[in-house]
Amino acid sequence: MAVNWKENYQRYKNLFWKNYEYYRKREDIRNYVELILNLVAISVFSIFAIKPTAITIIDLNKEIKAKEETIQKMNTKIKNLQQAQNFIDQERSSIDLLDKAVPKEPKAEEFIHSLGGIATLSNLTIKNIGTESITILGAPQETNKSGLNLPEGTNMVTFSASFTGKFTDLDEFIKKLENFLRPVEFKQLSINKPQEKEGEKTEDLNLGITIDAPYYQLIKTQSQSKTTNQSQTKKEEIIPEK
Repeated sequence: MAVNWKENYQRYKNLFWKNYEYYRKREDIRNYVELILNLVAISVFSIFAIKPTAITIIDLNKEIKAKEETIQKMNTKIKNLQQAQNFIDQERSSIDLLDKAVPKEPKAEEFIHSLGGIATLSNLTIKNIGTESITILGAPQETNKSGLNLPEGTNMVTFSASFTGKFTDLDEFIKKLENFLRPVEFKQLSINKPQEKEGEKTEDLNLGITIDAPYYQLIKTQSQSKTTNQSQTKKEEIIPEK
């Protein structure tokens, strides 16, 4: 076994030196081999040198694509907002009428004044006009007693009134009230004949109505309330101590 090992070693050694002498004598082969080795070395070192740069370029391309998508989405949102603003400008008169029809506050005084004006135009005598309790300060209580399917945040304020007049005038008053800009829901309507004094006859009738008029109250969501509370807390923290 030892003899075979030595023979193989000697044979490979002779082969190596033979090739080496051949390589040393042939300049063209030597240049060709050195060129190949240099190219291999340059390729290996180039891979290690270019790899971080290539990874950085790939990451930058991904970020650029993500930002381009974000910009495209933002441009779409801006376009939609511009279209919405244009629509609001076109429908400004209708929006103003809607704000008057369903105000953001009860505006009981204005409605009572309008109710009295309609009664006067209908040749009625006003006996009394009143309203139920209304919250002036603080959060209003839920007053939506209507059986109608109203949007969330819609409340009702109740008015009671009584008038005296002829039947045709009462009928005209009710029709005008039904077609009034601010919608109303009749909760109660009664017509009766007043007591006549002896020797006196009258065509006048008594009209009593109880109506609900809507108003819209903006509702703060829980997230909005938390944001408001957090902003108030931050303001309190910023106030310096005296």
